Amino acid sequence: MPLIRIDEVSTETKLALWYMEESDQELLVRYPYMAQSLENMRSRTRRQERLCACALLEAVTGDRQPIVHHNAKGKPFLTSGSISISHTRNFLAMLYCQKPDQRLGIDIEWMNNRVERITDYFMRHDEFAPSLTDKLLNWSAKETCYKFFSEQGLKYSEMKVEHNGQNQLEVMNLKNNEKLSVKFLVEDKYLLTWADMGNISY
Repeated sequence: MPLIRIDEVSTETKLALWYMEESDQELLVRYPYMAQSLENMRSRTRRQERLCACALLEAVTGDRQPIVHHNAKGKPFLTSGSISISHTRNFLAMLYCQKPDQRLGIDIEWMNNRVERITDYFMRHDEFAPSLTDKLLNWSAKETCYKFFSEQGLKYSEMKVEHNGQNQLEVMNLKNNEKLSVKFLVEDKYLLTWADMGNISY
């Protein structure tokens, strides 16, 4: 079973990580009711991601028939509870809250230097990120913030990241002056950032 971790980030919210090694066909045997929703999806990788999200949701909630829905823009949602999902390479990360209609955001990034080539694209001139890890954290924190404030469609320039050295970042939503505390975890192959409703201030 490729479950890597499930962590309680609050009494109602869990963070979970899965290594996607099963094929889409193997997973369809486990979740046959998903076949119809995937029949028009040509990419095997995308089908694998959707099905692994079901497997991870089952691991988190114990639901034997988990379904992760997606809206017209591709944002995942649940009929019961709240969810945010991210994936990179073979890793899939999930933030789950048992309360419905909760704002959540999570992002996972593969540890590589590609971010060096696009620094000017996502970083503001008044942000400081001297190392490769700092730049990846900046990128990932903005991805998490974008998901958290998904209804606002934030641009990278409308988010300002500050590193405070305490295993969390402060991201200012410059559209409405809300500050989001983004927690992070750095491992050898990947890094994670996430935020839930308990991490926002005005």
